[in-house]
Amino acid sequence: MINKISVVVLGSILVVIFYVLFFFEVPIHFPKEKSGMVPDFMFENVRISHINDGVLEVEVEAENAVIYKGTQDVLLDKGKGTFFFSEGDYLKIDFPVGSYNLQRGAMDLNDAYMVYMRDVSPLWIYSEKIRCVFEDRFIESRSSSTIYYENIKIHSNFLAFNLDKNRVLLKDHASVNIELLP
Repeated sequence: MINKISVVVLGSILVVIFYVLFFFEVPIHFPKEKSGMVPDFMFENVRISHINDGVLEVEVEAENAVIYKGTQDVLLDKGKGTFFFSEGDYLKIDFPVGSYNLQRGAMDLNDAYMVYMRDVSPLWIYSEKIRCVFEDRFIESRSSSTIYYENIKIHSNFLAFNLDKNRVLLKDHASVNIELLP
């Protein structure tokens, strides 16, 4: 009895295999050309550290990073980082999308939140699009930006912040709100 069942099961399996091999069309797709939008390198959970003369200057982390052939830009998703300066001050950033140019040491960030710590009081910056050139210690935004410092809120459509001189240049409909403490 068991031999008859084994023969029937084995025969059924052979019939299915024969049908799939000769009568069933399996769609197979081969790409005709490689798209120009395919990155050359893709990384997950990356950390980029920039060390100059044995001193850590920049450390950026991101969930995803992509590099395309012929560019010096690392495209970053869901990132955060810290930029350390010589006087003990530092800049912390948080951004959903950005790019880090390895040659210039500059970052272009979208919807970035930044906290600049110098001495005791933090300076908070939010911008829709911002460029940070850390070698020159310079931050620039040509889009809607807001600065928060203690009880002062400043909004502008152009922001240039020189971190060496602690100077901020505002243009294009700048507004200042000061909250007076009791």
